[in-house]
Amino acid sequence: MGPTDLARNFNLTVSGLIHVGANIGDERDQYRQAEVPAVLWVEPIPAVYAQLTENIRGYTGQRAVQAVCTSTAGERVVFHVASNGGASSSVLELGLHADLYPAITYQSELTLESTTVDYLVAEAAAPAPYNMLVMDVQGAELIVLQGALKTLEQCDAVYLEVSEAPLYEGGCTLEQLIAFLKPLGFRIKWLELNSLNWGNAFFVHGGKNMATLAPPPGPNLALGRTTRQSSVYPADHSNPVDGAISGRFGFHTDWEQKPWWEVDLDVSQALQELRIFNRGDACQIRARSLQVLLSDDTQNWRVVYERGGLPFGMPGRNAGRPLQINVHGQSARYVRLQLAEAEFFHLDEVEVY
Repeated sequence: MGPTDLARNFNLTVSGLIHVGANIGDERDQYRQAEVPAVLWVEPIPAVYAQLTENIRGYTGQRAVQAVCTSTAGERVVFHVASNGGASSSVLELGLHADLYPAITYQSELTLESTTVDYLVAEAAAPAPYNMLVMDVQGAELIVLQGALKTLEQCDAVYLEVSEAPLYEGGCTLEQLIAFLKPLGFRIKWLELNSLNWGNAFFVHGGKNMATLAPPPGPNLALGRTTRQSSVYPADHSNPVDGAISGRFGFHTDWEQKPWWEVDLDVSQALQELRIFNRGDACQIRARSLQVLLSDDTQNWRVVYERGGLPFGMPGRNAGRPLQINVHGQSARYVRLQLAEAEFFHLDEVEVY
C-alpha cells in the first residue's frame, strides 16, 4: 500500500510531501491522483535525476532537486551507484544486500556534497507545509532522519523502507527507527515485511502534547545544591538547579571529549526519577548521547542510563517536556550527566527526585 493510500486510511490530509530517494518518480501518478498540492522529489544520480525531471514534466506542484541527504549539510560523501538502474544505490556499502541479491552490484561512485531534508524544505518555499516524509534511501533512513528534525515538527506521517536486520553495512534496523521516532511523537501504524524481513512502515504522529506530565514524585533533591562541571563556556554552572525553567542553557561546557556536569545531593539516598529539561532556544540535538551516572564518592561511577543518539526536548508538538528517567530506587549522593562523544554540553534544568 502506498503512502497516500495509507494517509487516506488514517484520515490524514497531505498538504505537501517530500520524497527522498526518488529514483525516476514511479509514484508520481499516485501523488497526482491523491491531489497532493506540493511534492518535492530528491534524487542524487545525474542520469536518474534527468529522467525524473522528464517524468514529472507537466505534473502540477511536483518538482525535483538533485541532492544527497544525510544528517549534516556540506560534507563530502561517497554515493555508490547500483547496477539496477540506481534503485539500490546508497551512501552505505553493500552488506547483507550483496548476499541476498548477488546480481545487484555497485558499478560506480559519485563524490557529492551532502545536504539535509531540513535545508531543502527551508529552501523550497512550498505553497503548503510538507506534512509527509517518504524515504527510500537503502539503509540510510536513520541518517536522513537526523537531518530532518525541523521537518518532522510539521509532519503528520512518515513512510519509509525498513528492515529487521541491516541490509547495508552500517544500516539501521526497524527497531532503531521506532526508537528514534517514538520520542518525537510518532507511532508505527502499518507494517508490511516480505519473506526476507524487509519492507515498508508507516508512522503517524499522535498529536500535540500527547501525554500530560505527571506531578513530581516528591521534593526536588537537586534544588540549590552544589554543582560542578568539566569546563565552563561561557556561563556559570549554578543555574540548572535553581528551579526555573528558562528555555535557555543553565550550564554550558566547552567543546571537549565527554563533557560532564554533576550535582552533589549532600547525602546518599534512594533516587526514583530524574527530569532533564533540554534548552529550548537552539542546539537541542547536542544532548543526543546523554548518559546518567551515579556515585556515592565521586570515584566509583555506574552508568544507569544512555540516550544512544536520540534527541529529546526538540521544538514542536512536545516542546518543553523533560526527559524523564526512572532509576528504580538506586542509592547515590552524586548525579553526573555527561555526553558519550566530543561536543558542547548544555541543558536548561535538572531535577532529581
